[in-house]
Amino acid sequence: MVDVTRAERLAADLKVDTLSGPARALAEEAVLTVGRLEHLDRSLRGDPDAWLDIVTRMPPTVAEVVINAPLAEVRQQAMALKGLLGELAKLTGQEMPAPPVSKADEVKAQREKRRRDAGIG
Repeated sequence: MVDVTRAERLAADLKVDTLSGPARALAEEAVLTVGRLEHLDRSLRGDPDAWLDIVTRMPPTVAEVVINAPLAEVRQQAMALKGLLGELAKLTGQEMPAPPVSKADEVKAQREKRRRDAGIG
């Protein structure tokens, strides 16, 4: 079975190859943004393939990679995606699929549920 990414599914759902002009540009940028979110998610989860891509581009003398505020970057990309899809919806006059929920949002929701279930704040 072929593993289709969320970015590929979004491109198919939006029918990017049938669009033109500003609508196509917005759709392509939305697909790129989802791809960035996928890569950020894999990096945050410690996926070796996501990190290997970073490591292979570093010179052998580099000993440390620091990622500042990765969850903030995920939220920023998600907001960018929401804006892109909203603008695309206006241009095409169609409903856009809801942006995918980030892993950070899922983790936060699970943490809050555990706290409620435990009677904590």
